[in-house]
Amino acid sequence: MGRKKKNKGMSSGTRIALFLLALAVILTLLQYIFKTYFGIDLGITFFGQEMF
Repeated sequence: MGRKKKNKGMSSGTRIALFLLALAVILTLLQYIFKTYFGIDLGITFFGQEMF
């Protein structure tokens, strides 16, 4: 019997999870920067709670 080739790439689920994690980090940093330096609240909440 032949051997199956191992999938060397990331699965689509892993790719989506990493993308969403990166998006959350970017939005959190933007919220912090705008609130700290410009005094503007972007209104991004986490389960209805303010982050900063």
